Amino acid sequence: MKTLYISSKPCFPAIDGGCVASLNFLTNLLNEGVDITYLTIGTRKHPFRLDAFPPDLRTKIKPSAVTIQTGINFFSAFISLFNNKSYNIERFFSEEVEAKILDELSRSSYDIVLLDGLYVTPYMNQIRAKFDGKILVRTHNVEFKIWEDLAKNEKRSLKGWYLNKLAKDLKRYECSILKEADGVITISNDDSIQFDKLKIKNITSIPFTIEPSASVHDYSNQSLFHIGAMNWEPNIEAVQYVLDLMPQLRSVDSQLEFIIAGMHSKEKFQSNPQDGIVVMGYVEDLERFANNMGILITPIQSGSGVRIKILEMMAQGVPIITTSIGAQGLIDFEALRIADTKAELLNAIHELRINETSRSELGLAAKRYIAKHHDPKTIRKKLIAFIQST
Repeated sequence: MKTLYISSKPCFPAIDGGCVASLNFLTNLLNEGVDITYLTIGTRKHPFRLDAFPPDLRTKIKPSAVTIQTGINFFSAFISLFNNKSYNIERFFSEEVEAKILDELSRSSYDIVLLDGLYVTPYMNQIRAKFDGKILVRTHNVEFKIWEDLAKNEKRSLKGWYLNKLAKDLKRYECSILKEADGVITISNDDSIQFDKLKIKNITSIPFTIEPSASVHDYSNQSLFHIGAMNWEPNIEAVQYVLDLMPQLRSVDSQLEFIIAGMHSKEKFQSNPQDGIVVMGYVEDLERFANNMGILITPIQSGSGVRIKILEMMAQGVPIITTSIGAQGLIDFEALRIADTKAELLNAIHELRINETSRSELGLAAKRYIAKHHDPKTIRKKLIAFIQST
């Protein structure tokens, strides 16, 4: 299958969960012998650097990109208040990107065009006019759900109203454009169910593939930590939620320490050792970092899809406390500690902090879960079967 793979951001450098998820999906296709030409959009947030791609991958997929400006333009944002178009989506449309896609389609013959992420779907109609093969969309989330949750959690009424407007416009667009695709590939069964309720057809869920780590986690470590890119609002919300609880946590347990890591974390938060707060910034070696940490705490308040960092930490055998929203996309919650209220969160932290056995049982259950539900070979077969039957 010769495939033109179009992504809204480069999978290298893999600086956040979205990049990692895209790379994982791309790798699964390549491992099944799919012939891929890779075209992506570069932005200030996710710049395209050809040298960031490993040489062997560069040879296989011949990556190229068009760099565009997706920063918020306040005039355009204001105008969007008076129409029904999604400003979130409009920021990713560029005539230069459109021309690049159409030129590629005119120069080579493809069986499939695969759009990785909702933010490259604005090009679907132009592709359809030029290309008579299959167009598949791979989604990372139910995007409008993220914005609905952000609007619901926003305490300032005017900003809440604007976020709600963005969510409604995005939902209208998302439902409409996904119905135009020949097939939709979600990252979780929860997302497939959401889309099915919106009468979007020919959907399958293809989970993130990962194998349990062979390393042994140090369950004597009692520290709390969070890791995730801090240019994603749900991560910022989750960290702030914990920081707001730190005085109460430290009043009971003066030795408690909360470590914050991930891209842009030093830009958003400040270390304060006296209050038990340590900000580490971007982590180069995720496996080494995880093995030296204690309990992952990520009380996600908004979003959909799957938290890739949670799956990566589960594969490492890390004990995890999160919310029902943070655990979305998982088949069951037995390998996580779910805490949806402040009282539940405080209790979960206390229990895991004082009980090494509970930490090891939870971490080892997480590894078993990964082995059962995220096996690469099984999932790749399902993916290829869906593409061939579409």
